[in-house]
Amino acid sequence: MIKALLVLVLLGLAFPGLSAPVRGETLRIGTDARYPPFAYFTAEGRLTGFEVDLGNQICDSLDAVCQWVDIPFGQLVRALRDGRIDAVMASFAITEERRRLVAFSAKYYSTPIRFLADRAETAPITADSLAGRRIGVVIGTTHVDHLLRTYGPAVKPTLFETQGEMLEALVAGRLDLVLADGLGLWHFLNTPQGAGFAWIGNPLYVDEGIGVAMRSGDTDLVERVDAAIDRLLRNGTFLRVNSRYFPFNIY
Repeated sequence: MIKALLVLVLLGLAFPGLSAPVRGETLRIGTDARYPPFAYFTAEGRLTGFEVDLGNQICDSLDAVCQWVDIPFGQLVRALRDGRIDAVMASFAITEERRRLVAFSAKYYSTPIRFLADRAETAPITADSLAGRRIGVVIGTTHVDHLLRTYGPAVKPTLFETQGEMLEALVAGRLDLVLADGLGLWHFLNTPQGAGFAWIGNPLYVDEGIGVAMRSGDTDLVERVDAAIDRLLRNGTFLRVNSRYFPFNIY
């Protein structure tokens, strides 16, 4: 029996068509790699982060290989719908409006959105106090929708392709405040660049959590990703990944 198996392995090496089964699926996952601690490049050029590590664990659970594709946040849905990627893991909030465009997995973390400004800022968050201010938001996010829906036409946000560009503008003094994912801003506040800034107002929960976005017709993939997330939550893998980046549970 052992000899027969060895023959099959050798045949597989000589003739790829006869090779033993390998992971039969490549899952192309789009992310914005300018968003630490969720997705970012190390100094050595390696893509890493909470969502990258978690996504790789999901792929392992599916017996698939993750192929990560770096795409600015505002272009991710179009890339998904055009078939250039199979899924999005980019702190993509689950909302009813987005459900009309894509299918979502179960959530894999939750976060409020927060305003952030210079530590000297004391004005409350109201429509009047925000009117005429330079408010940074990332294009395509729920943050844009919240600003326009809640504070009216007098508030005109400044749009950015990525959170990194937005925070650079804040540090450089080209913005008065920003509105973004609270966990991403928490990371920024714990860097030297974020030392002079602080939260303004209370945390705001405006969505159903963060999920993997997939095409609406890919129901089998959605079900398998849901099952994989559930396994990672139950077997402790999620918490192990979580602890690499956060001192608290973000689920």
